[in-house]
Amino acid sequence: MTRKKTRCACDDVKPESAVVTLCWEKRAVPFQIGVDVKAVVLRSIKNGLRSVGGFTWAGYDEAAQWCLDSNYELEQALKWEDTSIQNEPRFENWETKSRILKAMGKNEDADKALETAIDKANAVQLYVYARGLQRQGNAKRAFELYPQVSKKDPNHWISHLALARVDSNKGDFPTATKELTQAISGAPDQTKPFLEPLLKRLEAKDDINK
Repeated sequence: MTRKKTRCACDDVKPESAVVTLCWEKRAVPFQIGVDVKAVVLRSIKNGLRSVGGFTWAGYDEAAQWCLDSNYELEQALKWEDTSIQNEPRFENWETKSRILKAMGKNEDADKALETAIDKANAVQLYVYARGLQRQGNAKRAFELYPQVSKKDPNHWISHLALARVDSNKGDFPTATKELTQAISGAPDQTKPFLEPLLKRLEAKDDINK
């Protein structure tokens, strides 16, 4: 007796599902298989938080950020972020909380959380946050925050970089050049090569924000 060969093929492959077709002789039977990937990942995260990850602010913050990035279980994300803040209130977890609240449509609460985050930010964190806003096209808000960087730490090299951006934006290139020269003087050696081209642009009266 000759056995008929059976073969299968996968079609319509997606991150969470695929259509499998069993074929033999002239017959073909398709059926779909799938898995709730987000639910699987969420269970894994919960298990991880029961171990070392659950004893740090960062573990809960990372878990909450995964939910936010996946637009999944935002209520759970908010609970995790609150736990992160209870463990250690920082710029990072308050900023994440503001984004979670915004995603939930709680704009007023989101604004308050962001104010707390900015209040807790150090000079570097605030500059990086403002620079991110500028790159995203929100220059108005970025230039509202840049002057606050120097209030966090007026002697930090990144405060001089922030002020150089403000002065460059105003067209005050001599002052911007002085600020950036001070930034380069205090910056780590590995950072200086990234700042020196900006100084040349200022000396040529070219706005470094463009």
